Amino acid sequence: MNQAHLHLILVHFPVVGSLAALALLLRAYFLRTKESRSLAAFVAILVAGTAGAAYLTGEGAEHQVEKLVLESAIESHESAALAALVSAMIAGGLGLVALLTLYVRRMEGVTGLAQHGLLLALIVSVVLIGIASQRGGSIRHTEIAGTNGNQENPETRLREKDDD
Repeated sequence: MNQAHLHLILVHFPVVGSLAALALLLRAYFLRTKESRSLAAFVAILVAGTAGAAYLTGEGAEHQVEKLVLESAIESHESAALAALVSAMIAGGLGLVALLTLYVRRMEGVTGLAQHGLLLALIVSVVLIGIASQRGGSIRHTEIAGTNGNQENPETRLREKDDD
C-alpha cells in the first residue's frame, strides 16, 4: 500500500462521517435523549481525527500523482482540504465540549449552546468537506470533471488518432 492508496482510503471517512454526525445530531434534536446527543458528538470527534489523518497523507499522495496531474488541480484540492480540516477540527472540538457538557453537572447550562454550535459547525464542515472531496475526485475521475485536473486524457488522445 502506498501513500496515495492510504489517502484514498482515509478521505472517505470524513465525507461519510460528517454527514452521519449531522444526521445524528438532527435526530438528537427530535429525540432529545442524552445518548443520541452523545453519539452525534462522538462521531464529530471521530470525523476530526480521520480528517487529520487524511490531510496528513495528502502530501505523500501528491508526490505520487504530481507528474500525471496539473499542479493547479492539486493546489485547489489542497486549499479546500485545509479549510475542510479546520472546520472538521472545530466541529470535533465542539463535539468534545458538547460531550462534556452532557456528563459534567457543572456544565449543564452550556449544553444547549454547545449543541447549537456543533450543529452550525457540522453544517459548515459538511459543505467544506464536500467541496474538498469534489476537487480531489476531479483530479483523477474524468467522469466528474471531464479532463479537468488531468494534463491529457490518454483515452481521448487514442480515439482522436483513430479518427484521423
